[in-house]
Amino acid sequence: MFEILGRPEGRYADASPQLLHDENADRIRLRMRENRSQLTQHARETFTVLIALFMAAAIVPALQGRILVPLFALGTMAALVLALEWHQRRPPPEEWLEIGDGQWRYAGRSGRAVDLPSYWLRFELERRSAADLRLVFHHRTQRFEVGHCLNLDERREVAPILARALAASNKR
Repeated sequence: MFEILGRPEGRYADASPQLLHDENADRIRLRMRENRSQLTQHARETFTVLIALFMAAAIVPALQGRILVPLFALGTMAALVLALEWHQRRPPPEEWLEIGDGQWRYAGRSGRAVDLPSYWLRFELERRSAADLRLVFHHRTQRFEVGHCLNLDERREVAPILARALAASNKR
């Protein structure tokens, strides 16, 4: 999921860059965040039923004296529930990118912030395969890959926005 936060007044997300010719028209602030859907109550009930069925299937070996089978089944289900709860409680990773006024600011998933002049920046799309697209900014000898939190379709959608914003920032 991505969200453009630095849009000037009167400009909509689907507006072309030629519609508005003020100074801040191509300055953007982009928030990129991993898509995460919450487990609904129905999904939780489904997991509960699956756990009950798995445990019921483990009763027969337990009656035959194989006690490790139900213990393994119980341990597996407990690990699944704990992993789902841990994933749900952790905040989704996000990145911030701001391009404008001759500056490029990026805050990654690790919390590390980078502030560079955009004049020396170069934007490239790296396509290693049809299912792999990377958004990469090069600054002299440094390489910054952004959009880790985005899926392939979102990266394709964000790429021209970033290229246009960088080009507009470098014109100043």
